[in-house]
Amino acid sequence: MTNQLDRDFTIAFRVRPPASKEPTCLSAASHDTALIQEPKKTVRQEDSYTQHEFKANRVYGTEVQTNEIYEDLISRLVPFALDGGYATVMAFGQTGSGKTFTMTGCTLSLIEELWKNNEANGKPSCRVQVSAIELYGPDIHDLLDVQNHKTAVREDMQGRSVFVHARVVETSSSAELKKTLENAWSSRRTSSTEKNERSSRSHAIIRITLPPLEDLNATAGVIQLIDLAGSERAHSDAKNHTPQQKAESIAINKSLMTLKECIRSRSLSQSMLEGSNKPPHVPFRTAKLTLCLREAFDITVRQPAHTVVIATVSSITSDASASINTLRYASQLLVAPSRRTNGAAAPIDPKDVTHWDHERVLLWLERVGVPQPKIVAPYENGLNLSRVPEFDFIARCMRSGVEKKEKAKKIYLGYWKLVVEGRTKKRTEEAKQWSELYKRRVKEEEEVEAQMRRVDL
Repeated sequence: MTNQLDRDFTIAFRVRPPASKEPTCLSAASHDTALIQEPKKTVRQEDSYTQHEFKANRVYGTEVQTNEIYEDLISRLVPFALDGGYATVMAFGQTGSGKTFTMTGCTLSLIEELWKNNEANGKPSCRVQVSAIELYGPDIHDLLDVQNHKTAVREDMQGRSVFVHARVVETSSSAELKKTLENAWSSRRTSSTEKNERSSRSHAIIRITLPPLEDLNATAGVIQLIDLAGSERAHSDAKNHTPQQKAESIAINKSLMTLKECIRSRSLSQSMLEGSNKPPHVPFRTAKLTLCLREAFDITVRQPAHTVVIATVSSITSDASASINTLRYASQLLVAPSRRTNGAAAPIDPKDVTHWDHERVLLWLERVGVPQPKIVAPYENGLNLSRVPEFDFIARCMRSGVEKKEKAKKIYLGYWKLVVEGRTKKRTEEAKQWSELYKRRVKEEEEVEAQMRRVDL
């Protein structure tokens, strides 16, 4: 498979083999195409079929093993995250389609490769910190806490999604990391349903953070593993459920609908279609699940991010409708606008303080009258200094020799004025880029229509 890290999303379909002799309707027609024969009834109640074709970066048939999928899709994310990237692996699909099976197998392979790469030079280059949560209905639980206490998902001052008061486990070996992740997976809520004897009744999110040990200014990489609860159809899959299971199904389907809305918004870029100058709005704050996926969906995030979406589908004919729904939403992300241009990272603006290196920060602090700049910013670059709370920033200024608290606060406000100006300029430039992209698309469509008219003549 060609390297797909020059785009924001890699989309893959995995077809689960039938567990019984029930007829099948879904197959991998090629390495990037899935075909499904949807059963229909004619007006005369005769059997007929409608063929649907769905495209992806990669399609895995029933004969493909999980370790092959890992090598093909996910192994490349390990060095990407160790270099400061934000990698997400997400599996979604119908209940019983093999999401948890796929994620568990890929996780075990990832553990070994992560430690192998992290200690490639004889000693660890990053710390390996793990946190895990479970989204169960309206509640969020800490999967690494023995008592399974409730936690929360919020945005911090820099707009990053964080697990509030969730336990963070720092691991020192692949065996310890494996045990930690196994404990997290096993703590999830499961129950027997029409489609699966051990169906996951919650969304599980495992976040592995990789803070560098030497370069404290470098951005910590992240590997996020997400196993979603399966969608269910109330008229068939949940017809014999208990009241509690029906309530769970409603909550699961509601959060998945929010996820689908984010997928639709991220791919369609409705503002471009309407000729607006604004970048597309993705409603990731609507639900806690999609807030955890902010770095994947928000096109304004500067940290390099790549998301692998594995849509798992059943091959049997009775699941044709659910499989079509899963493939339709996953394939939309193939046309999602990228944060990059021709695979290159966004250009660095020297006037944006969040792009400043440590030396540039010290120079600015000295210019505004800080006697000992290294006390205010002992190692921080521009981005990290913007994350220092106001009270801490002012206290550092006072320790560095700034005599009056009012002056220290003025320095803090002056720095944040530069931060806001940089963000405003960035949004203006992005709006201009989206406007130009829209105009190019309109021009291309007009040229195609003109060619078609000439052919008709």
